[in-house]
Amino acid sequence: MTVRGRPRLSSSSALVALDRARLSFPGSSSSTAPLDLSIGPAGTGGHVLLGRNGTGKSLLSGALVHGEGWLAGGALHRHADWRARSVSQ
Repeated sequence: MTVRGRPRLSSSSALVALDRARLSFPGSSSSTAPLDLSIGPAGTGGHVLLGRNGTGKSLLSGALVHGEGWLAGGALHRHADWRARSVSQ
């Protein structure tokens, strides 16, 4: 599992990206299937994460904010412009 920073953003770059990331709540022995996701800056259109109870919204936002303890595999890439306040629950 890898958490890395990337160089400054261009207008078409992802702010944060998951590459074949398997997400898991800290201390849990189960994890999600591998997930690929790229999220651009809010200025490119904004973002909303919607879903029914139990579909993984808190798991995804926790992984984006906290990184290491929430990744069971794969990689999380963050640009220099990424800040934890970029995600709110």
